[in-house]
Amino acid sequence: MNPSPRNPFTPDSTSAYGPGSVEATLRLIATLPAPEGIEERVQSALLSAPRTARMPVWPVALRPQGGWMRAAAAAAIVLVVAGGGWSIYSRVQPASR
Repeated sequence: MNPSPRNPFTPDSTSAYGPGSVEATLRLIATLPAPEGIEERVQSALLSAPRTARMPVWPVALRPQGGWMRAAAAAAIVLVVAGGGWSIYSRVQPASR
C-alpha cells in the first residue's frame, strides 16, 4: 500500500503538509495583532455570564469532624498496600542454594 502524497503523517518532506508547515502557520498566526476591543468584549461577556457552577457540598454525615474520615482512609490505604505486598511476598519462591 502506497501512502497518499497529501497525507500529513507521511515522512515525505516534499509534501505540502509537512511537519514544519503546521508550526510555521501557528507562528504566523501568533504574530497577528489582536482584534480591536477584544479584551473589553471578553471581560464584559465573563461578567455578564450566569454563575451556575458551584462546588459540591458534603452530606452532613460524611463531613470530616475530628478527622475520623481521614484516619479511616489512611487505614484503608495501609491495608491495601500491605495486602498487595503480602500477595507478592507469598508468591516469591525462595532462592535455591
